[in-house]
Amino acid sequence: LYLQHKWAEAAKALVRAVELKPDHARAQNNLGLVYARAGQEESAYQSFKRAGCSDADAHANLGYGLAAGGDLPAARKRYALALAADPSSPF
Repeated sequence: LYLQHKWAEAAKALVRAVELKPDHARAQNNLGLVYARAGQEESAYQSFKRAGCSDADAHANLGYGLAAGGDLPAARKRYALALAADPSSPF
């Protein structure tokens, strides 16, 4: 569903997956990517955090999702937040 750009359907399936297993890091991370592509930044950030990402990694992952969706200004903002959270971050 993600690869087909069916964000609402992908989110629904992944929300169900994390309801069944909240500590499933991969499902949480994928849900974060879906939320990012759908422009739901705060939900995406929280999903990345629940996946076990540090603040820097959560912002960087969100930046990636936003960039993939074409929102380069928002992606730059998130990459800047990633660097502020961890100046040694490769992002």
